[in-house]
Amino acid sequence: MGQADRPFVTLVYSVALALMLGYLLVIGKQILVPILFAIILCYILLESARGIGRVPGLKRSPTWLRHIFTLLAFALVLTLLTSITTENAQALAQRVPEYEMRLNVFVNDVSERLNLQEQPSWTALRNMLGTDINLGQITSRMLGVLASFGTNMFLVLLLAAFLMLESAGLSAKVTRAFETREQSDAIINIFHKINAQIGQYLAAKTAINLCLGFISWVIMALIGVDFAMFWAVVIGLLNYIPYVGSLMGVLFPTLLSVVQFGDMATTVTTAITLTLAQMLMGNIVEPRLLGRLVNLSPFVVLVSLVVWGSLWGIPGAFLAVPMTSIVTLILAGFPATRWISVLLSSEGKI
Repeated sequence: MGQADRPFVTLVYSVALALMLGYLLVIGKQILVPILFAIILCYILLESARGIGRVPGLKRSPTWLRHIFTLLAFALVLTLLTSITTENAQALAQRVPEYEMRLNVFVNDVSERLNLQEQPSWTALRNMLGTDINLGQITSRMLGVLASFGTNMFLVLLLAAFLMLESAGLSAKVTRAFETREQSDAIINIFHKINAQIGQYLAAKTAINLCLGFISWVIMALIGVDFAMFWAVVIGLLNYIPYVGSLMGVLFPTLLSVVQFGDMATTVTTAITLTLAQMLMGNIVEPRLLGRLVNLSPFVVLVSLVVWGSLWGIPGAFLAVPMTSIVTLILAGFPATRWISVLLSSEGKI
């Protein structure tokens, strides 16, 4: 093989490796997604436990006690949120016929204001658009997704609990796994960077999402939007997804306000106030709290959202930013791949 052929062969091997890895990620979705969510949750819980240790009067509390407290607190919050969302989704399903009737009235009202000769009904609009939109079926599917999500999250919590137990002895295991001290120190250093950066990011992002959910709940409760608590939980969860999540978080309750009130002024008020809450948290609070914790360019964040979302759907969209950040930190830890990490960063600095 000539010297000139080596770059081409390397490129072919790299493309083949990427395709094989992508295929393995797709077929291993059912196994990998809960494990990765458990790793992400473990970072959140460990950073929360460290935060408790920084509270005056609790600095000397045992580490294991803080870990147990954070696990129990998260399990309690998860149980409450699962109960709230399930009950609200079931109540929403029962009111679907009422919403369809109101939507039909709203469509007729709009057609009158536009002086249309024929007043389209909801059924006529569905036929005209060539789609069969069934709000009852959509709600039923949403109930199934929520039930599956709640079950899977308890599995994730169990895996995260075992990971927290393993985290204490990880450094010793890495030291014994490599022949030289330099190799083990390099790997341990990468783990420490990932733990610090990703843990702080996820803990701060979770706090921001909780605040956003609370603000959104207050706004919707004041306006009178049905199932305000349910939509607040949805908004908080969707805010983990960059860009798209914020848009969807405003869109869902706004669409509900259309069929609930049938009044354009109320719908516009709902959309504007929820958007202002998103802008407050996304453009003012997040930059100050997160800073450079996730050192990724906006283009890389968008590409990672597309890639992970294509591989794993909605779970991939939630995992896009932390997974890409972890990959970037790993690449930065080795001289041969550091240049890739620099290209992926927001300011060209690692």
